[in-house]
Amino acid sequence: MKFLWVLSFGLLVFVSGLSDIQAQTCGPRIRKDWDMLTEIEKTTYKNAIRAAMDSGDYVKFIEMHSEMRSEMEAHRQCMFIYWHRLFLVVFENMLRGQGVAYACVTVPYFNWIVASARVASGECNSLGDCMAITKELGGWTSGVERTLWINGISGQSFWQPIAQASLRAEAFIVREQTPHSGRCFNQKIF
Repeated sequence: MKFLWVLSFGLLVFVSGLSDIQAQTCGPRIRKDWDMLTEIEKTTYKNAIRAAMDSGDYVKFIEMHSEMRSEMEAHRQCMFIYWHRLFLVVFENMLRGQGVAYACVTVPYFNWIVASARVASGECNSLGDCMAITKELGGWTSGVERTLWINGISGQSFWQPIAQASLRAEAFIVREQTPHSGRCFNQKIF
């Protein structure tokens, strides 16, 4: 538990780049369903993700989520909800810190309950087919499953879309391809 709070405090210090003036002009943070975002809001969010990938900040969150102690605190005890709630706030702060254009961005959610109802009613065949967010952020059904090494840890599976996707991050930086290699390399995933 102590590790979680130390890690959280460190992350908050790391991503607290917004000035008080910027923070005050945004108003309250209101998370919206992806389907309720305007095209401008979707584009702003996707560009914030691109900027975070380009700056190297995005991979830090992936590493933190997959690091053994963090993963255990995040998923293997009663702190699941609280850990992820804090994680999303810090992630959102990081996105807001990517530049003035993203100072008011919020992390959207996806309404998987509506998508599940659509699958159950036969409107579509899978959650991926029923949710716009899966198509608009990189794809779902057309792709190949690949395994990605993150800091020597295998098993991070993801879908590499073959079809054209809206979000095209040119590169994803991985710190180590194999255990103890100590190399960074670019891995195209979108």
